Amino acid sequence: MPDPASIEQQKMAYLKALEAQLEEGQRTIREHAEEQKRILQDQARQAVQKHDTQQDQELMAKELSMDSQTHKAIMQLQKDAYSHKVQLETQASGLMIDYKQKQMQEEMLHKQFELQQRAYQSRVSMHQQAHQLQENLMASTGSMPQPQLPPQGHQPPAAAYPPSQPPPSHLPPQQANGGAAAAPGPQYYQSTPAGVFG
Repeated sequence: MPDPASIEQQKMAYLKALEAQLEEGQRTIREHAEEQKRILQDQARQAVQKHDTQQDQELMAKELSMDSQTHKAIMQLQKDAYSHKVQLETQASGLMIDYKQKQMQEEMLHKQFELQQRAYQSRVSMHQQAHQLQENLMASTGSMPQPQLPPQGHQPPAAAYPPSQPPPSHLPPQQANGGAAAAPGPQYYQSTPAGVFG
């Protein structure tokens, strides 16, 4: 049988071996725990990165959609503005053409009136000269001159005598004093340009 000293020696050897195994086991457990923590941290970082990437992708998609809608709205606005501009140019051109046509018509009517007035004045002058010649002949023969009316169709254009002016003094007495009624002349033309742009 082993003696007490041998037993004590063996016991100490077993205790030392148990302490070594205990330390080894504890170290193994701690290392395993640390490894599991690193794995969990890596998984968390990957999840965060994946979530951030997904969020970034969704944000980018929304921004692209908003940019596309903005571009379409601007294009439609430019299209409408161009259409209105063309319409305004067309209306302005039509108004300018109408204005020029009316202006030309008024100028033609004014020139026509001037020609009629000159023709009338020429006929009146000729009639006065003939009347003066007749008076001179009557005076030389001693006979009383008879009042002479202008020949038919020699009436002045109505525009020569606006309503606000009396008839000229060179007309024969009967016509100037409201005697024999003269044949109606052309209607009085009064230029009243229309407001094209009104």
